[in-house]
Amino acid sequence: MERPTSTRRSFLGACAGGSAALTSAPAWLAGATRPALEKDRVLVIVQLRGGNDGLNTVIPREDALYYNARPDLAIPAKEALPLDDLHGFHPSLRAIARRYAEGQIGIQRGVGYKGTNLSHFRSMDIWDSASLDLPLPDRGWIGSWADEHQPEDASPLAMLALGRDVLPRAMRARDSLACAVPSIDGYAIRPAPEGADAEVVARRERLMRMMAPGTGSGPMAPLSAAVRAARSSIEELARTRGGKAGVEYPGSKLARDLELAARVITEGIPTRFVYVTQDGYDTHANQPGPHRGLLTDLDRALDAFLGDLEAHGALDRVLVMTISEFGRRVAQNGVGQTSGSDHGAGSLQLFVGGTTRPGLHGPQDDLENLDENGNLIPKIDFRRSYATVIEDWFGGDSKLTLGASYEKLGVLG
Repeated sequence: MERPTSTRRSFLGACAGGSAALTSAPAWLAGATRPALEKDRVLVIVQLRGGNDGLNTVIPREDALYYNARPDLAIPAKEALPLDDLHGFHPSLRAIARRYAEGQIGIQRGVGYKGTNLSHFRSMDIWDSASLDLPLPDRGWIGSWADEHQPEDASPLAMLALGRDVLPRAMRARDSLACAVPSIDGYAIRPAPEGADAEVVARRERLMRMMAPGTGSGPMAPLSAAVRAARSSIEELARTRGGKAGVEYPGSKLARDLELAARVITEGIPTRFVYVTQDGYDTHANQPGPHRGLLTDLDRALDAFLGDLEAHGALDRVLVMTISEFGRRVAQNGVGQTSGSDHGAGSLQLFVGGTTRPGLHGPQDDLENLDENGNLIPKIDFRRSYATVIEDWFGGDSKLTLGASYEKLGVLG
């Protein structure tokens, strides 16, 4: 935590879990009570954590090299759902295949970065910071966008990480505000942990009295203001409980997080970025069953979310983009149902809704020319995806955010 002598907004520039949003500027509160304008656009990022197997998501069903490298892991061509003459969707992606056929989904192939780092943590840091340099920048790419493009009195609810109690690095900012919300019920200020001993309870109660609205002064003023705004943001998010889903959602964590995202969007919360995570994609072994289940969950949860937005007339102002730290190795590990795949490199992203240009974008996966680890070589720098979103979706200056100019993709209109 910075010293109280630093600027108010930098002192209050982050929040996570039950702590809530930190700001003392009242302007956002007045704005947050009004429904967001229809022209206000939202980006929903779905992180497929662990490294999704892009080759078994969009299947090169006419490529013999794919089947030779994966005698047990490959999806049989006859089971793949129609996409085009050369490719098919994993059979679990029924709703996504239908929406693709209806012109709602764009698929960007070959995404990654040069010299892929095969560590989950380092690679996700790279994706979140939009930088291959060390030390890491102090801001994530979303936080940087917010610092450069949002007004100073923007709501702390403008950037929301849902279903988690720690902000993703992507939302770290110098001046702007973001919130990690594990759940509406878990988003609260609690005097002391349940079961804490009497001394801890008493200490917390004294601290809460010191931070009570109107009581903070001197060095305590910023913290008091933070608590005041935290309470206000908690109340603002709480009103999403009154919203009604336009569809029935599945019971998974991803579905619950996306349902909350839909409530935030359709109830007029002034949110521009939503970040949700689906765990489990690190499939070194026993991949077929778990990967099938993950893609089924993604398919059903995402379809419900999109249907909910459609029912509320909000789909045209929401863009969904998937990310994953890397793909999987071309050759399989093990045999039979125990087969899996190691960390890879180039993979794919889905773009759904908004101004998405439907179709399969980017170069054909080249399974004949792999890197020294036997991985697909990324042909599309992932920062081109970010530049495309920043400029074609939000209308911002991507160079301000990313620190350099990147050629835009053709996946958005």
